[in-house]
Amino acid sequence: MNGMKIRSMFLVCSVAFAVTLLGCSGPMEYQMEPGQRTASSEGLVSIDHDDNDNKFIEMSVAHLPPPSRLEEGMSTFVVWLTPQDSQVSYNMGQLRLGADRAGYIEFTTPFDAFELRVTAEVSPDVLDPSDQETLRRAIGMD
Repeated sequence: MNGMKIRSMFLVCSVAFAVTLLGCSGPMEYQMEPGQRTASSEGLVSIDHDDNDNKFIEMSVAHLPPPSRLEEGMSTFVVWLTPQDSQVSYNMGQLRLGADRAGYIEFTTPFDAFELRVTAEVSPDVLDPSDQETLRRAIGMD
């Protein structure tokens, strides 16, 4: 092969490789940060895009204490999403724990930059987060 054909073949292969990498990019994963009173708690957030270009979020947690241990009257954990530059926190759902103190929740959001928090609450349908935060993670915020 002459030099021109080799360079052309190399260029085609390089472009094909780059396109393959972009098309196969998987979900991004983020470790959550535990609260001061829940230092042993762990959380992992996985973010992917759905067919509508929303963010599909999966959160798994482990080693959370019983909610009532954080404050009397607390009975459940709730996941909150606060968009960047917003004062509004959205209740994304109840995070139920198994006997092993681990849990899982999934949901979607249209926001690109936001903060996720897990708080102990008196019920799953509260409208504002309590100050009993167990886990937190900022996503896409500078």
